[in-house]
Amino acid sequence: MRNRVKRVLRECFRLHQALLPPAVDLVIVPKRHLKPEQLDLAAATREFLPLIKEIGGYVVLRREQNACPDISRDGIAAPGGLEPETASGVKA
Repeated sequence: MRNRVKRVLRECFRLHQALLPPAVDLVIVPKRHLKPEQLDLAAATREFLPLIKEIGGYVVLRREQNACPDISRDGIAAPGGLEPETASGVKA
C-alpha cells in the first residue's frame, strides 16, 4: 500500500512540475494517518497546488531581494538605493 501513495504523489508531481520554479527540491512526507486507499490523484492535487503557489511566491520574493543590492537592515528594498524613511520622516 505504501507504493500506492508513492505512485500517486509522483504522478501528481509529474503533472504539475511545470508550475514549480526551476531549481527547487521538494521533500514530500505523507501524513501518518493517511490511509492509502483514501488517497487518489484528485486529493493529492488539492493538497499540492496551494503549496506550489506558496513556493512560487517565496522564490519570486527571494529573487527580487537578491537582484536588489540595496536592501535595508529590515529586509525592505528601498527604491533607488535610498534608505527608507519612517512615518515621522526620519531615516531608518
